Amino acid sequence: MKDELPDAEAVLEGKDEVPEEPDRIHALVSSMVQKGADRGGFEERIVEYANLLPAEFAVLLVKDALRAGIPVQTTEQFQEFSERHKDLILGEKP
Repeated sequence: MKDELPDAEAVLEGKDEVPEEPDRIHALVSSMVQKGADRGGFEERIVEYANLLPAEFAVLLVKDALRAGIPVQTTEQFQEFSERHKDLILGEKP
C-alpha cells in the first residue's frame, strides 16, 4: 500500500493529490502529521490540505496535528476551518 500512497512530503510541499480510498487517506494523514511534527513549518499547508479532504479526514488531520504540537490554530485558515467543521470537532451530530 505504501507504494500506492501520495508522498506525504510532496503533499506537505504543495502537491494536491488526494487518494480515493479511505484507508489510504488515513495512512497519508498519519504520515503527514508525523513528518510535519518532525520538520515543522507546515501549519498553513496542513489546514489547506485538510480542506481538500472529506470532512471526517479533514478533522482527523487537524486534530492529530494539534495533538502532535503542530500549531495549526495559529493559521489564518483555522478559524474558517473550525467554524465549518465545528459539529465534527465537538463530536456533535449535525
